[in-house]
Amino acid sequence: MTGSRQHVPAWRSPFSWPWIIGLALLAVPRALFHDLAPLGPFPNAVLAIAPPLIWVLVVITRRAQHPFVVLLVIGCVYGAILDVVHEATWTTVWDGHPPRLGGNLEGRLSPAVETALMRIVVFISSFVTGAIIGAVSGLVGWAVDHHRARRNTSVLTKSDRPPTGGERHSRRDLP
Repeated sequence: MTGSRQHVPAWRSPFSWPWIIGLALLAVPRALFHDLAPLGPFPNAVLAIAPPLIWVLVVITRRAQHPFVVLLVIGCVYGAILDVVHEATWTTVWDGHPPRLGGNLEGRLSPAVETALMRIVVFISSFVTGAIIGAVSGLVGWAVDHHRARRNTSVLTKSDRPPTGGERHSRRDLP
């Protein structure tokens, strides 16, 4: 590769991993409160809705080339962090009485195997939750970006638009 610029994937520009992780960490307080000290409906709603809205605002104002993908990645990172929170608070939340399998599987597996299965389910659930939140945020971000781009393009008249590579000005375009 010539020059000093390295290839940066389009979804990352202008976002680096510290930005992505930092934005994902905004949603951790809700997970902690949900696990350790449940809040009332209003504070819980604020803690649930505010972080994804902030994600969208930051991604749009920083003009990500692919806001859907950036927000999906932020959501997936949040899902991984959510799992870390759930795993770290597991003992405190269940107070020595972790959930057990029921129905046809009740009592068929050892408590250690049941706990391992439950933790695997928590991991999958956390990651899928983060991915869904990221995808929904990504759709909102994409829609806002798309609307902004259409509005900016429709404001320009043909004579205001800069020529693209193949266009030439005719004498009628000149003053």
